[in-house]
Amino acid sequence: MNTNANSGMPSMFKMTWPIFVETLLQMLVGYVDQFMISRYNEDMVGAMTNANQLINIIILVFGVVSTASTILIAQYLGAENHEKVKEIYTLAIAMDIAIGLVISLAVFLLADELAVWFSIPPNMTEFFIEYTRIVGGFMTVQAVFLGFSAFFKSNGLMSYTMIFALVMNAVNIVGNWFFIYGKGPFPEMGIRGAAIATISSKIIGLVLIIIVYCYKIKIPISPKMLVPFPKDMFLRIVKIGVPAAGENISYDMSQLVILIFVNWLGSVEVTTRSYGYMFSWLCCIFTMSVGNALRIMVGYLIGAGRHDDATKVIKKSLIASMLISVGTTLIILTFSDAFYGIFTDNPEILVLGKQILYAEIALEIGRTINVIMVSSLQAAGDIKFPVMLGIISNWSVAALLSYIFGIVFGWGLVGIWAAMATDECLRGIIYLFRFRSGVWRKKNIMS
Repeated sequence: MNTNANSGMPSMFKMTWPIFVETLLQMLVGYVDQFMISRYNEDMVGAMTNANQLINIIILVFGVVSTASTILIAQYLGAENHEKVKEIYTLAIAMDIAIGLVISLAVFLLADELAVWFSIPPNMTEFFIEYTRIVGGFMTVQAVFLGFSAFFKSNGLMSYTMIFALVMNAVNIVGNWFFIYGKGPFPEMGIRGAAIATISSKIIGLVLIIIVYCYKIKIPISPKMLVPFPKDMFLRIVKIGVPAAGENISYDMSQLVILIFVNWLGSVEVTTRSYGYMFSWLCCIFTMSVGNALRIMVGYLIGAGRHDDATKVIKKSLIASMLISVGTTLIILTFSDAFYGIFTDNPEILVLGKQILYAEIALEIGRTINVIMVSSLQAAGDIKFPVMLGIISNWSVAALLSYIFGIVFGWGLVGIWAAMATDECLRGIIYLFRFRSGVWRKKNIMS
């Protein structure tokens, strides 16, 4: 992981660790949110989890622009084409603002209908609507922040995005304390307070990242740069971003359907899934960080025509990620009562939570391969294959088998976890064959 396969970008280690810390901070603040809400009202935990599932899908829509920007900037930097790099900045932010405004308005107006569509349990519906309307109504802020964050990462400046995450998370946690429980001059607001704290942290983060951008990157962003409109670059961003983000969108949409199946099972299963999902993502946080760094490193190396160096970096990254993700899963399984006990003392949740962790081992093996391979293939320009495979497998394997195992066979949440593990492992095997075929070496997204 210390490989420094290039002279224009930091080593994989130097890029990965700030992304890891940033992702860990984002994940931990989510845990803290749920921990603080669980001490206030346990039904709010399930409501927040359902709402965040929706919000995560929306963030993936914003990934159409940010993912394409990251890949294109990295490849153009590798090819030393700085004029094209400048062209991307203003266009990407303009697209983020436009998409963000449309989605924010839609979520705010449709919050009640969304609760019905997602089969939210009656005891959680009011909480879901309130949280979704507040956080979803400010998604434009999130969209623009992700755009600027992509610029920093594409230039190898991951340590800055890590600092931004640290500040935002600190604001979020302090805000939770004041707004959820009604500390200081503020009234007790419960889940509404959690939503307000989240939005406050996002706004502060956006202001901070814009200020630092002006001093560090310094490339001007102005509406004047959109005249005449850069149609070719716009189409290139769409051509890369839609399929690249489409793979993640398909995954999260299928997870949303699976969550509906979980909602059918009852409140215990919904709450257990909330905690289990947190631990599941904790297991793959390192892999996700490596995948994000790989998207930049591989893009840079491919842009410079150094395919063999890219192959070496990918293989080393896969081995390191596999060891850490599976090892983390085994630790959480061994001490599952202690981990779940942080959030609840419900014996049903403790037993069920440990059962799903056995399936989590297989799930992490498959997911590690998928994250590393998809990031690498996308960075190389092999965009369409991952989204095609993702759509087919997410729906015909993960979603369908979740219904069959969990509902038809009556295996409940354990059956649903087994179905998701089957999907991850199947895709992982196929991606390995795709990588070995070398098709990705023939792709070219700069022309």
